[in-house]
Order: sequence, then C-alpha cells, then structure tokens
Amino acid sequence: MFNTYLGINSKTGKPKRTTRRGFKSIKKAKLALARLELGEDEATLKNQMQKKYITFKDVYEMWLPIYKAKVENSTLNLTENYFFYYILPDLDDRLIIGITYNDCHQSILRWSKHTSKFRAIRGYAQQVFKYARKNGWMNGDPFEDIETPVTQPPKKKETDKFYTKEEFNAFLPWANQNLFYGDFAAFRVIAYAGLRLGELRALTWEDVNFNEMSLDVNKAIKRNEVLGAPKNKSSFRKISLDLETISILKNGNLNKKNTL
Repeated sequence: MFNTYLGINSKTGKPKRTTRRGFKSIKKAKLALARLELGEDEATLKNQMQKKYITFKDVYEMWLPIYKAKVENSTLNLTENYFFYYILPDLDDRLIIGITYNDCHQSILRWSKHTSKFRAIRGYAQQVFKYARKNGWMNGDPFEDIETPVTQPPKKKETDKFYTKEEFNAFLPWANQNLFYGDFAAFRVIAYAGLRLGELRALTWEDVNFNEMSLDVNKAIKRNEVLGAPKNKSSFRKISLDLETISILKNGNLNKKNTL
C-alpha cells in the first residue's frame, strides 16, 4: 500500500492525494507509484489499452445512441442502412487506430460504384472517426484528405422496389377494389401529396380543407409512436390536392368508411 501527493486540484484548489492497495509485491507497488508520478494513472493506461484494441464497430456502437437522440426516426433508419450495407462491411472489425487513408479511399471508390449517396455515407463514417478522436483513440481522420471521385450515379435496375407512374396508376384501381377504403385513400394521398409516412399517420379530418382543396401538414407520428411536430420547419406546409383526391377523401369522410 502507498499514499502519495498528486498536486493541487485545479477545481477546488486543495491538495490531491491517492491511496493504492492490493499489490502482490513491493516491486509492483513501486512501479504503480512511478506511473502515477509521471502522470500515467490507471485511467490513462486504460485509454491506451482501448486505443490499442478498439475496433471501428466498437466506436460505432458507442456513437449511435448519442446520434439517435438527436435525429428523427426516419433519419436514423436511413443512417443505420448506410452503415449496415456500406460502412460496416468495409470497416467493421478493423482496429480504429489502424485504419489508413488508403483503406478509406478504396471504400469510397467501392461505394461510388453502387450508390450516388457515397458522399453522404462518407460523412457518416467521419462522424464515427470524430467521436473516436474526441475520446483519444485516434489522432486524425483518414477520410479528411480524400478527393471525392467523379462518377455517374448507377442506373436503376428493373428489380428496384418502386412503382413506375404507369404501374402505380394500375395499382390504385386494384387497391380500391381489394383493400379497405382507408388504405386505398392513404396510398392515394401519400403519392399525390408527397407525404412522409409519419405525416400521413398524424392527419385528422380537421387538416383537410374541402373548400380550398388543400391539406395542412402540421404534425407527425414519431419514434415510439409519439405525436409531435414534423421533421423540420419547412415540413410545416399546406398542400394543394387534385379534385379526384379530394373526392376520395370526401367519400371516406361522409360514409365513415375510415378515419383519416
């Protein structure tokens, strides 16, 4: 056991001392004392060990809850997809301190061949490196000086999961005949008004102005099924509706086939 003076506490102005026990030998106690006197305390040594063994995925899993608390659910889902499909397959189990400029350059080149969003993906990866740098696990950002490749966005494949205009126009009559009326109306509104799903789910009949043929978007269903404001200021908007969409909504309201 030893008790040693570590200087003056910068916050309180009082002497700072520490006591350490449990050493198996005098030699180990003297070594611990020497490290403390040099400023290499246990917290510093622990951080050095983390720096040596921590992986990109380790840092990502610590960063994600912090990021999650700051963004909407739709943004979080998009971000998690970027990591799942692009970033983690490349950097997942790599030691954070060992990731190089060349590693990141090759990643960007691969991403750019598969998606036009590779610049956004790079930005999300950099947020993880920034978090690692703040914690002292690395010194720089290996993405920082990489020149962004100039590429053409990949052509859409026939297997992409979206409807063409013709397909959607064919789908709506089928939906009218085979789905609940409210579901049919929802497909019509979300497509012709350009709503987010959370905005659609939050609509009430009071948001529909049948005389002006408009829709007032002023709220949204968010994460954990909480009703709140739309995603940002520009999301508060009044949308003009076409005559057919208004007729479909009016029919649903008058006949009480579904609540909006």
